[in-house]
Amino acid sequence: MKCYILKRGNDILSLLFEDNKCIEILHHEITGRPSIGQLFIGRCKDVRQNIGAAFVNIGADRNAYLPFSEIDENTIFTKKQGKALINEGDELVVRVVKEDMGIKPAALSGKLNISGKYTVLINDTENKIHTSKKLKGIDEKEQIITEALTEEKGYSYIIRTNAGPAGPETVIKDAQRLKAAFDGIKENAAFRTAPSLLYSPPASYLSYLRDQKSDALTEIITDDKDIYDDICCWKNVLELCDVKLYTDTYPLKSLLSLSSLFAEVKGRVSWMKSGAYLVIEQTEALVSIDVNSGKAEAKKDRYSFYKEINLEAAKEAARQIRLRNLSGMILIDFINMKDDEDRAEVLKCLQNCFSSDPLKAHALGFTKLGLAEITREKRLRNVFSMPLDRFLDQ
Repeated sequence: MKCYILKRGNDILSLLFEDNKCIEILHHEITGRPSIGQLFIGRCKDVRQNIGAAFVNIGADRNAYLPFSEIDENTIFTKKQGKALINEGDELVVRVVKEDMGIKPAALSGKLNISGKYTVLINDTENKIHTSKKLKGIDEKEQIITEALTEEKGYSYIIRTNAGPAGPETVIKDAQRLKAAFDGIKENAAFRTAPSLLYSPPASYLSYLRDQKSDALTEIITDDKDIYDDICCWKNVLELCDVKLYTDTYPLKSLLSLSSLFAEVKGRVSWMKSGAYLVIEQTEALVSIDVNSGKAEAKKDRYSFYKEINLEAAKEAARQIRLRNLSGMILIDFINMKDDEDRAEVLKCLQNCFSSDPLKAHALGFTKLGLAEITREKRLRNVFSMPLDRFLDQ
């Protein structure tokens, strides 16, 4: 896979390509506002029992939202008054879990964690080691890692999917680096006033690069010198692959045919190689995808032909869902199939395609009306709310 990164003003676009096809588009914005993963010392300004939440000043334009459910015995208070869960005037360390968007303020959590390439450190005293559900066949390596990390008292860890191809020593070293960083955060917190920033993870586009599988991402290409310099600075720490600065006079946006790509991802219709096509509709409640045979011609019996179209459509639908960052409830209306075996084969194809999706996506089965039902985790914005046209202007 190759990742192309473009920057226009305060907007950064990451495009992930596999087999010369774009499979993912992410937009990153340099805003100066609190961003996901940052840790702050905040001061509680208001407690609302009726909604089960407090509002905390972290130095932003408006107070951020902290649900009571995101405060537990491991939450770090640097100033505490009274015996209630949280009181006005309390100061505590919080993590940004959602950025402010529109009329909604940023959302916070008192349950703290920081992420590395192979592990996530969780601030709790349970001293447990959790393993990503996507990791399989690493029992021996997992045992070595678990034995080493359980000696690191005071924290729990998650072994991330990225740890699959990495050696035990590499994973353990990543966890130890996180421990040293978090020990420093706790030490600094005791001497800092509220509101103040305690910790910032790498910029979101760097975190995106870090989170790619090491054995899958082969090259990073950018046409922006500042982005190139940043990636070079972080290359060793984040264990990134080779990075290249694109300096050709032929614009990178033209090389990638961004105009055609953006028209595809914002259009209702997605054509497939066979001549069949998908119609993708986004509504408030759900996303619907309708499979049509279109220009495809049957070369075998009708039902074998339908199954072939549906298998092709399952792969393309999974690509379009990830490419457009569609989420929530998704229904796919495949062409009618003859028997349950064909439906099971199409469903298995969908499940296999979603296994490489970095977000949690599940193909649940077929409804009584014959619609394939899918759920996908909602994170960040989809392509319809990205300012893609800005990357075509220059």
